[in-house]
Order: sequence, then structure tokens, then C-alpha cells
Amino acid sequence: MKKVLILLLALLPALGVRAQAPFAKYLDQVDSAPFIVVDKEALKLTLVDAQGAAIKEYGISCAINYGPKKVRGDHKTPEGTFKINELLNAKGLSHDFKDGKGPVKDAYGPWFLRLDVPGYRDIGIHGTPFPAPRKAASACATRISST
Repeated sequence: MKKVLILLLALLPALGVRAQAPFAKYLDQVDSAPFIVVDKEALKLTLVDAQGAAIKEYGISCAINYGPKKVRGDHKTPEGTFKINELLNAKGLSHDFKDGKGPVKDAYGPWFLRLDVPGYRDIGIHGTPFPAPRKAASACATRISST
């Protein structure tokens, strides 16, 4: 069974009709739509409408280790249903990926969507300077930057 991370994007009420769409099985876990489903195994982020149909799909990177996040530093992406609690301007933020190249400016892309993950403050969805879906040390789900 694939592990997924479900994120709420809007405060719009979900429609009462539950159509059999690819992501309809998640509709009872969210209180608004559209929402995001992150498939850590397939390295995909899908924006889903109120009927459970895919609106748009993106390749992503997520943490290098599989399984649910249990402790800080375990290099795992959390699993469960989380709300976005803050939209941060990430322009100019840097990060050292510990690859010997030093800090990379604009490492998070233009925006950081901070998630409400109990016990953690800096987990979210953000950009990445890397060109292809991959497993990474960060616990975040990162959207592949477009060129």
C-alpha cells in the first residue's frame, strides 16, 4: 500500500457528491478542496479537485529514507493529513546540502508552504534547484523547479 501525504489548500467546502475519481478515496480525510496528494513512492505531487479528480501533477523530491517521520533528523517525509499553516516568501534563502558545494542561494524556490506537522516547525512544500525527482536528505516534499 502506498503511503501518501494529504495537504489541504483551500477553505472551500467539499462537494457532497463523491464521484469515483482516482483520488476519491481521500475525500473523507479532507475538509476542503482543492487538496494535494503526495505519493512518496512515485515521487509525485497531485493537485486534486473536490470530486477526487487530478487537476495537475508534478514530479517531486522527498526524504531519502522511507516510512513515517518519527524524530528530527531521521530523513523521512511525514505521512498523514496536514494543513498548510503559512505561506512564506523563500526568495533569497540559502541551504547547505552537505554535498561539498556550500550554501546554495534560493535553494527553496520562491515560496515555502509550511505544514502543520505536530512536533516539527520547518517541514513544508517548496522548490528545489535540482533537475529531476529524487530522494534527498530533507524531510520536505519539494517541487521540481521549472526552467
